[in-house]
Amino acid sequence: MAKKKIVRRSISKTLLLVGEGHAEKAFLSHLKSLFSNGTFKVSIVTAGGKGPEHIITHAISCKKCDGYDFVIVLLDTDLQWPKKYIQDALKVGINLVGSEPCLEGLLLDILGRKKVDFNKGCKELLHPLLTGPCTQRDSYAELFTFDVLNKSTIEKIQLIIEVLRGKEKESFKI
Repeated sequence: MAKKKIVRRSISKTLLLVGEGHAEKAFLSHLKSLFSNGTFKVSIVTAGGKGPEHIITHAISCKKCDGYDFVIVLLDTDLQWPKKYIQDALKVGINLVGSEPCLEGLLLDILGRKKVDFNKGCKELLHPLLTGPCTQRDSYAELFTFDVLNKSTIEKIQLIIEVLRGKEKESFKI
């Protein structure tokens, strides 16, 4: 009788990227398509908005239920993040990345364009530059190329890119 061939599977570490809404999820998917190198098995979800408390609680719940090794949450800073929720997130190893004042403001920073201090204004400045709806990954491809993102000096984006490339970080809030 022939011996059975034993196949060993390597277990990847897992990374969960949580976007505040659908636009964040689309942008995070774009980043994944450019920078993920297979070090982590990457999942991307949206928390569906509803304020920082809900978004952080959603991320904590996902980490506890599904046992992700690493979690990054991308959320707006237009509403204050309650200290208790920040502490709870950092305690369980969740990383918080703030977009000032919103995702569109962060993206305008990456492009080196002038932005305003309120969400609606940032959206009005960025959305006409995209090639499609802000909730679709491919809408970001033309403006936010590999080179533009790779050369960006915006620390928040560089941290996400480094993690997608497999560099593990201590819990952070930026």
